[in-house]
Amino acid sequence: MTSPTAAPSLSNESTSSDVGFVIAVLTQIVIGLVFLIIFDLLYRRFPYLYLHRIYRDETLREKLPKIPSSGMFSWIRPLLNMTNDDLLRSEIGIDAYMYLRFLDLMVKFFLYSVPVAFILMIVYAKGDPQDEEEFSAFNTMTLANVREKSNALWSTLLCHFIIIGLLCYMLYNEYKHYVV
Repeated sequence: MTSPTAAPSLSNESTSSDVGFVIAVLTQIVIGLVFLIIFDLLYRRFPYLYLHRIYRDETLREKLPKIPSSGMFSWIRPLLNMTNDDLLRSEIGIDAYMYLRFLDLMVKFFLYSVPVAFILMIVYAKGDPQDEEEFSAFNTMTLANVREKSNALWSTLLCHFIIIGLLCYMLYNEYKHYVV
């Protein structure tokens, strides 16, 4: 009879979880790009599916900005350059207009939050883990790398207040746009 062996250490599991995380992120990026390419191909092959109102109404064609028909992803630049007035002139409806404004707000909030997240990851990377044996490379970028009662925890609280304040400010400005 053989003697029982010790359970595998968490460090092996954590490195495999690090690899699993990277594989999951890369898989999602590839899937996203594949669907974007499929959309672009279908958009060019069957434009009446995506632009059916324009094919029915001649006056709508004049109001929309011109989208180049050549080149893959040539629709992205005109889409990003559309102003609120262009959206309103295209007669998409007030519900769709407000939805697009909300999506725009969330993209801006994300872009403002990313630098704060990088600041926090730098603070976490300089931390001192409590148990080095059960630690993975991925954990160096998380709050798990900071000891309890460390002064670095205050930076997390401060950044959370900054992010929440930013979100409240952005929502208030958007509220003024909705009401006025």
